[in-house]
Amino acid sequence: MTAMQPWKAYKTDGVIFFSDILTPLPALGIEFDVVKGKGPLIATPIRSMEQVKALQPMADPDSRLPFIRTILSSLRQELAGSEAALLGFVGTPWTLAAYAMEGKADKDCKETKAIVDATNKLLLAAGPRGHILNVGHGVVQGTPEAA
Repeated sequence: MTAMQPWKAYKTDGVIFFSDILTPLPALGIEFDVVKGKGPLIATPIRSMEQVKALQPMADPDSRLPFIRTILSSLRQELAGSEAALLGFVGTPWTLAAYAMEGKADKDCKETKAIVDATNKLLLAAGPRGHILNVGHGVVQGTPEAA
């Protein structure tokens, strides 16, 4: 694994697991393509309550994203017996919501801000149903014992 190369060569204090911050979105039912020169693009951005309700809940991250635990377990096994930390990154709820609502990277988040300004119900509904607002929590919460 490329994450282990610096640690094996230099015995650094930690190993960093990099994964695309949008990894959880397809598990929710939000498909995207990475287009050369443009980055991730979502063909049908989430902009209505009906779309939010159609999202798949992230109640069981292990079944929706099984490869995350596999990767973390493998990295932890390689680090067994060392004091090196295993660090990882997840997309924040705002980042995931903004990408899902914008349909692409947009530093100004105009669509997202307009949706939030018009009604916070759409954004808030994403959280209690186990969707965008708590997906990072669900993935992180579901993986500590593997890490």
